[in-house]
Amino acid sequence: MPSQSDLRKRQLRADRQPAAGRRRHSSRRDRQRRLVALVAVVVVTMMVASLAVGLLA
Repeated sequence: MPSQSDLRKRQLRADRQPAAGRRRHSSRRDRQRRLVALVAVVVVTMMVASLAVGLLA
């Protein structure tokens, strides 16, 4: 018989990892984080490209 704290820990872990079916509708915060990451990647790529052009020129 698992103890009460073990049951609570298992419940918390289950809550933290959403079910695969629930991932379909991404939350607004998740979408915003993805957008910020995309913008950051684009900015870094542009910086690296301009740096490479400056070094080659």
